[in-house]
Amino acid sequence: MRLEDKAWISLTAGILAAAMAVPLPHGGAFAQASESPVTTVQTSGEPDSQNASLASSPDRTDLRLKRAEQLLTVGELASALRNVDDVLRVEPENGGARRLRTHILVKLGALSLALECATNAVAGSGEQTVLLGEQAGQRIRWGEPEAATNILSSILAGERSQFEMANEWGDMVLALAAMRQFSCVTNIYRAWESSGRPIPYWVHDAAASSLLELRLPEQAHAAYLKALKGRPDRFESRMGLYHALVDMDRFEEAGRILDMLEKETPEWIWEGGNLRFNWNREELAVERGWWFAYQNRLVEARRHLLVLHALAPANLAVRTA
Repeated sequence: MRLEDKAWISLTAGILAAAMAVPLPHGGAFAQASESPVTTVQTSGEPDSQNASLASSPDRTDLRLKRAEQLLTVGELASALRNVDDVLRVEPENGGARRLRTHILVKLGALSLALECATNAVAGSGEQTVLLGEQAGQRIRWGEPEAATNILSSILAGERSQFEMANEWGDMVLALAAMRQFSCVTNIYRAWESSGRPIPYWVHDAAASSLLELRLPEQAHAAYLKALKGRPDRFESRMGLYHALVDMDRFEEAGRILDMLEKETPEWIWEGGNLRFNWNREELAVERGWWFAYQNRLVEARRHLLVLHALAPANLAVRTA
């Protein structure tokens, strides 16, 4: 059976409307992968006030759970898991702690343990839905979109609360885009727009990329503009807007985007405490050559690319251009 014929693509308009009834407050797989909040939490040295409270009241599961959430935010996964396990020893049926434990296990890469948690939850319950959603999001981030769609389709086929269905629809869009099922992406996106419900920027972005692949640059241009309203500084969305303008033969406007990005994109960036080259700079440099070529300014394109080739003679992108 073709992917387009699967049941979850032909869900009724009523189910789709329910899925779109509540906007996403914090995004799905894409947002989790690309936007990690910058937060500080004391994990060593003198205990802070919350640690002191925990020491004096070890059975305060609410404090311990809050501490686990803070530790998770800053990537202290092992410490976060220990705090959650302490909560579950006191309150084994604490749904919030069980969901948080599964989330931590997913981040640790212990998918089999996380899946066991989801399986042990009551079938069809909100808890199981959240846990399975975590699994789907991780599959997308790990480059396994087919597995993600299998999980998501089972969730979307059941009775769900409106918020959770909207969240999973967003992840479904990302998974389908990764599978290059661009028509499916745009069909879902158009139905979502018709519902009149808010759409997160990362769904606009995925839909815009799909519209470009389908050679619909005008519609892609409109979708990229909506994505940039939610995240105006996002490099990938701005480059997508550039490509839409090029496909529309609006070269002057496209060139202005390149000009701005060249000014704003640093050559070196800090990542994980290490200074590394910003590969967006390479993309911009090569794209400038293509921008000349698209306009049949071949002498300028050749001159520009020869300079790049002299700097990086083995670079595949430069050699291809």
